[in-house]
Amino acid sequence: MKRLFLVFWLVFLAGCDSYINSQVSNDPRIIELQRQAEELHNMGLALDAESKQVIADANHLYNVRIPAFLDTLDSYQLDAFDEFFHSAQSTDPVAVEKGFRSLRQNFTVEQQLYIVALMDEAEDITKRKEAGIARVHTYIEKEKEFKDYCNYLLQANQREYDSSRQKIWQNYQFQQQPYQSQPNPTILTHNPAKSPSLGTINANRYNPNSLANPYGAGSPYKSDGLMNPYSQYGSPYSNKSWRNPYATDAPKLYDSQGNYKGRLSTNPYAPDSTSNPFGRYGSRYSPDSINNPYGAGNPYSTKPIYVVPSK
Repeated sequence: MKRLFLVFWLVFLAGCDSYINSQVSNDPRIIELQRQAEELHNMGLALDAESKQVIADANHLYNVRIPAFLDTLDSYQLDAFDEFFHSAQSTDPVAVEKGFRSLRQNFTVEQQLYIVALMDEAEDITKRKEAGIARVHTYIEKEKEFKDYCNYLLQANQREYDSSRQKIWQNYQFQQQPYQSQPNPTILTHNPAKSPSLGTINANRYNPNSLANPYGAGSPYKSDGLMNPYSQYGSPYSNKSWRNPYATDAPKLYDSQGNYKGRLSTNPYAPDSTSNPFGRYGSRYSPDSINNPYGAGNPYSTKPIYVVPSK
C-alpha cells in the first residue's frame, strides 16, 4: 500500500512539474522574451561577421594594395601622393584644388585613375565602418531593453518566473557585443629598464622621453618617433603604427610596474585598442584606460605610461 501511494505521489509531482513548465512556456510574456533573445543573438552574429569583413577589406587595402603602389613611386611622387591624400580629407576648396593639381602634374593618367579608385575604396570602407558603429549602438539599446524587460518580469512575480528566467539565460548565453569584447584581465609584464620605449605618456612635457615634448620623444623628425608621419610607428600606412586604424601590430602600453594598458591605436574595433570606447583600455570609465582622467590617464600622475613596440 505504501509503495502504491509513493508511486502515485511521484506521478502526481511529475504531472505538476509538466503542467507548470507548459504554462510557463506558453506564457506570451515568456514567448516575447525568447523572441527578443533570438533577435539579439542573430543581430550579434551579423555584426560580428560584418565587422570582420570590413577589417579584412581595410587590411587588404591599407597593408597590401596601397603599400604595393607606393613602392612603385619615386620620392617626388610620394610627396605628391601624401599631399593629395591629406587635401582629399580637407574641406578647404583651395587645398583640395592644390592636391588635384599636384596629382595631375606628377602622375600619369593611369596612375591618377588608380589613386582615385584607392581613395574611393577607402571612403567606402569608412562609410561601412561608421554604419557598423551605428548598428552597434542599436544593438546596445536593444540589449538594454531586453534586460530591462527581464528585470520587470522578475520584479512583477519573482516566484512565477524563477524557473523561466533560468531557462532563458541557459538557452541564450550571450557573448559580449562584437565591438565590445573585453580581453581577459591577464597582466602582461614589461620591464622599462630592460626594453627601450618609444616614449612616455603622462610624463613631464619637458622630459626628453615625453611624447608631449616636440624636441624629445615627440619630435616629428625622430627616425622611429610616433609623431613622425614617415616612421614605421607614425605612418598612416604602417602595420606597426598607432596612426593606422587597420594596423594589427600597433605599439603596446605599460605602466611603471610593467602592467599592460592596451595598444596605442586608432582602431575602434580592436578589444585592447585605446580608441575602442567600449573596451577595457579605451573606455573613459575604465580605470585601466588612458582616456580616463581619473584612472590611467590622470594628468597629475607621477607614474608614466610607456609606449613599447609590439615586437
